[in-house]
Amino acid sequence: MYTLASFDRFEDQFVVSDELIEFDKLSEAVNELINKCNELIADKSSTQHIDEYISEELQPYDFEEEFGDCSKGFTRNILINDEEIISISINYDYKTKEKYFENVDIEKNRLDANSLDHLNKFLKIHKYEL
Repeated sequence: MYTLASFDRFEDQFVVSDELIEFDKLSEAVNELINKCNELIADKSSTQHIDEYISEELQPYDFEEEFGDCSKGFTRNILINDEEIISISINYDYKTKEKYFENVDIEKNRLDANSLDHLNKFLKIHKYEL
C-alpha cells in the first residue's frame, strides 16, 4: 500500500495536512503526486491560506526582516508503511508570490524504472535536477 501525504507549512507554526490518499500501485501514487504538484504550481490561489495566515495572524511589520529565511510552502510525500520514499518540497516566496522546487528526496532503489523515469521527466519540466 502506498500513501500520498500532503502538507502545507509555515515553519512549525502553521501546518495543514490536506489529505492522505492510498494506492495499491506505486505508479498510481506517482501519477497522483505529479498531478497534485502540477495543480499546486499552476493554481494562483493555492497559497491563499498561507498569505492569510501571514497577513492576518502574524501581521509582520517587515516580513523579510522577521521571517525572511523561514520555511514556507508545500510538501508532497509518498510513503510505504509510514516510510517516506519520495518527498517533494515546493517553497513559496511570500514577497514575489513565486513557487519553486526547493528539495526533492527520492529513494531511487525503492522505485521501479517507469516511476523513476516519470518523476525525472516531471522534474526536468520544472527545471529541477536530481
